[in-house]
Amino acid sequence: MTVITAGTFPPQFLRDDGRRTATANERLVMNLLSRQGSASRADLARLTGLAPHSITRLVEPLIARGLLYEAIPIAAGVGKPATKLALNGASAFAIGLSVMTDAVSLVLLDLAGNVQATRCEKLADIEISGACRQIRTMIDGVVVAAKRDRSTLVGIGIGVTGYFIGDGARLNPPRLLDPWALVPLDTILADALGEKVWIDNDGNVAAIGEAMLGHGRTMR
Repeated sequence: MTVITAGTFPPQFLRDDGRRTATANERLVMNLLSRQGSASRADLARLTGLAPHSITRLVEPLIARGLLYEAIPIAAGVGKPATKLALNGASAFAIGLSVMTDAVSLVLLDLAGNVQATRCEKLADIEISGACRQIRTMIDGVVVAAKRDRSTLVGIGIGVTGYFIGDGARLNPPRLLDPWALVPLDTILADALGEKVWIDNDGNVAAIGEAMLGHGRTMR
């Protein structure tokens, strides 16, 4: 089997059916690699309870699509060393934003969970159109600084101070963010930024971040 280094395959996010980025079992494997770090096929079979041949059928398409890569085996004792699989951080990245009453914070995170760039600026304009221009400039700056291919951006997650009201991404923020109140923020921001956007309360996304990249890696 060919040994590759991270980033040698172009990103092909969709499966052959063109509808999904990953099946439930593919997501299970990628989530384990995100939490556990690199792992062999035998490790993944043990952790998931799936048969070794099922693991092989799962990981081979993910390698071919550039989402996983095989690390060069390192000898650690007697016998042939097992080849480790790892998430290919170079294959995709996401942008996370926190919009506060007085500032905007941004982080660029690759697929493997590595923070590649951060930026924080005073919020120059509370009007959504003005804020979006500032956010676009911030995003452009970190993408260039991190030397990322913009086509591999999978989406933007935005945490906003406030509470959800009614259906959809409509929040009731503090008065200092009145222009952001009770409007469909996901649609407005997706149109303004030209990318897929997910909106949530800033407390919720902080908890998700801790679960995925903080203490959640070692405790449920």
